[in-house]
Amino acid sequence: MSIYYVSTLGNDSTGNGGPATPWATPQKAASVMVAGDTCNILGGTYNGRIRPTASGTSSTWITFQAYPVGAAVFINGGSAWSNFDCGGNPNDPSPTGNKIPFQYIKYVGLTGNGTTAYGIDFTNANNLMLENCTFQNSQYSGIGNTDQGLVCTNITLNGCKVTKTNSSNAGEMISFIRVNGFVIENCLVFNTAATTNKLGIDCKVGCTNGLIQTTEIYGAGWGIYIDAGGVAESNISIYNMNIHDNTGGAICVTDETGTSSLSNIDIYNNLIYGNFVGINIHQYATTMFNNITVENNTLYNNDQYYQAEITFDMSNTYVANSRIANNIINGTVANVYGVYAPSGIVVTNNNFYNSGGAWASGNVFGTNSIQANPLMNNPANGDFTLQAGSPCIGAASSVGAPTTDYAGNPWTGCIGAYQYQSGNFTHGTTHTASFSITELPAGISCQVQLQIGTSLSSKVSFTSGSNVPVSVPITMPAAGKYSVYIDVYMEGVLIQTGTDPNQITVV
Repeated sequence: MSIYYVSTLGNDSTGNGGPATPWATPQKAASVMVAGDTCNILGGTYNGRIRPTASGTSSTWITFQAYPVGAAVFINGGSAWSNFDCGGNPNDPSPTGNKIPFQYIKYVGLTGNGTTAYGIDFTNANNLMLENCTFQNSQYSGIGNTDQGLVCTNITLNGCKVTKTNSSNAGEMISFIRVNGFVIENCLVFNTAATTNKLGIDCKVGCTNGLIQTTEIYGAGWGIYIDAGGVAESNISIYNMNIHDNTGGAICVTDETGTSSLSNIDIYNNLIYGNFVGINIHQYATTMFNNITVENNTLYNNDQYYQAEITFDMSNTYVANSRIANNIINGTVANVYGVYAPSGIVVTNNNFYNSGGAWASGNVFGTNSIQANPLMNNPANGDFTLQAGSPCIGAASSVGAPTTDYAGNPWTGCIGAYQYQSGNFTHGTTHTASFSITELPAGISCQVQLQIGTSLSSKVSFTSGSNVPVSVPITMPAAGKYSVYIDVYMEGVLIQTGTDPNQITVV
């Protein structure tokens, strides 16, 4: 397993790829790399694409990475088909000859900056990982593949940013076609100016077994578009997403051909606000829907175009085993729908509130609905957490509910993407922790100090004795989850460091 180096000061002819004599282009490294090899690319701009010439294995990936971590590495594909790829698209005009898809390829920390087609093209690829990469200024999708009738497997995007794509193609910023097994997480997908002709993430034509999570999408047409495209799609979860200010809508699930089916699509713990529509499950012709779940989402001000926050736009003939539950549905315009759905959809335990006036006639409230202000802290400014006294606290159905919320807190039976945590501490405030010290003999001069994350309290002195109560004030650190450490000193010597097994949450 070799490590090679590439630098803008290197030389492909006289260098050997070592740290002292690096090569000048990543492609030079790609031409010699085999399973287990890594290419460290130093900061700078490199013209030309990166195209692997070999595959890794499940235990020995081939890795191209910015070096050191955080270095600004720009790969300018120019007139090439893509900035970097896996080599498997038969439509790629260069190079000529057979197009061989390579496996177990990883790109880390690189910026794909401008091509005549894709930022990265993973057509026919299996086992591709993109970590902390940026894709911009491509004429087609920033990340995508073309439909060759073959299934791609195990495609992972983690921490990637996609923006300013599709300059000559009104398509998708991220485009997945026939992908079985995928994860899109911790990403940012956006346009600086909102546009109606670009989709944020499009999973179409038979995508299955996927997770789309913890990603922010804004400035697109539709944020997420799930389109079976005539090939059944199933087992896709969309959760912990922040989808806002998209000119089409937040999430659409459909089959534009009207000939196939979608099943086991779970949409939960998402923040959806400021879009032209919230969630739209839309039937064309004979599209079949089974087990579509919309649960524990918070929707706010998504009623500008379709006049609805959540729509199941179909008849009972084409949907089964589907559910809308535990959602905060907060409209801001009178005479729109909070929920528009046929009678066959289970609608239960949702909170409905319209600050603009009455809901439209025919709005589906379902069972156990709460029609009152949900008392979110500041929804107009993006704070959708619940205030104490919210009617959503403890009012959710436990059927199918997630175990944690948008912020990773435990589920406590609340409606919406955020669960109210009665044990939360507010950052910046002073909390006094009280506990007893029982392990020390009596009559000894001692001190105790509390540590939460990196925040330390002052040392509090006491004289030991049986079950001596000690009260220690500490200022709560910034919002987050923390373990609690209790340090005990006996006559100035640290004798005990402990950790509370229950982490605290600071909000």
